[in-house]
Amino acid sequence: MANRLGSIAGIPLPGTFNRALSDLGWREGRNIVFENRYVSSPTEIQHAAEELVRVRVDIILTISAGNAEQILKATTTVPIIVLSSGELGSSGLVASLSRPGGNLTGMQIYSPELMGKRLQLLKEVLPGVSRLVILRPSPLPEGLVNTYLQMTDETASKLGMRTHYVVFERPGTLKDLFSAMIRERDDALLVWSHPFTRAHGHEILDLATSTDCQ
Repeated sequence: MANRLGSIAGIPLPGTFNRALSDLGWREGRNIVFENRYVSSPTEIQHAAEELVRVRVDIILTISAGNAEQILKATTTVPIIVLSSGELGSSGLVASLSRPGGNLTGMQIYSPELMGKRLQLLKEVLPGVSRLVILRPSPLPEGLVNTYLQMTDETASKLGMRTHYVVFERPGTLKDLFSAMIRERDDALLVWSHPFTRAHGHEILDLATSTDCQ
């Protein structure tokens, strides 16, 4: 009987993932069945997870701690693997990286310290930046957001920057968000890395390069 592997993401999983499974002897249609659910907004994640639970998948794959938090609302028994994530420990989703506990595990590839480093690099490239708008997706785990905000604001203060946060929750709202950024006369835009913002990367870039935001 084939194992059922569920995935929830805003974009298809990388081809390297499927090739790695094949190298390990897992081949679609032979001993594994993929149940992929593509979502255009974080608000759709819990519903997608509930669908996967109903079709009895053996495991759920996703990307980011924010996605994992929503999936946990649908199941505390089906194993969840986060293929790449920000700070899992401060998010409160796992007890620790070495012993996560519960039904969630995964790989952390992003640390809070990088939030400050990104601002330092921006200041080197654009020394005159003093007003920074930060586009962040929602929902995200509260502990994770608080950690990132603290690291960002501490570094911004040291660099003489004023930070202004804009929350991106739903597709179709980006034009209005950018209009608000222009009214604030911000000097530069920083986008938090997340599957949701990456899925809308082309639109974000087009809007940023067609306005006064750098």
